[in-house]
Amino acid sequence: MMIQSKWRWGAALYFVLQGVSGLVWWIVLLAFPKLRELFWPRLPGGGFDGRGLLAFALPDALGFIGLSLLCAWALWRGSKLWWALLCLHVGALGYATLFCWNLALLTRGETLLPALLMTPALAATAFWTVRLRPQVLEGLG
Repeated sequence: MMIQSKWRWGAALYFVLQGVSGLVWWIVLLAFPKLRELFWPRLPGGGFDGRGLLAFALPDALGFIGLSLLCAWALWRGSKLWWALLCLHVGALGYATLFCWNLALLTRGETLLPALLMTPALAATAFWTVRLRPQVLEGLG
């Protein structure tokens, strides 16, 4: 089922920008290790061990960057997979965003920045997922 062209192209552009932004974010974190301290809690003694944050590199590469670019490609090409990919992407972002908010709560706000950065990405992805939903689903809800 073909979705409206202007919305499809707008969403594809958004997901390209989202994926590229995620890639740039990781390049910056890898190039400037001191910045990692803004995104992960300090150890009880006050030190910093960035391995916990780096553990997210592969999931982010696949679930955030990869799915963003794959959604853009599917929308641009008119692939039959676009709806499934959007649903998978919004689910992955929802999980990651909830993790970030939970970490911020557990650290009493020390790691609030990741939660604040993830929330708009989740909201925008949810917007596109709902806005572009197939018309077949509209009669079910």
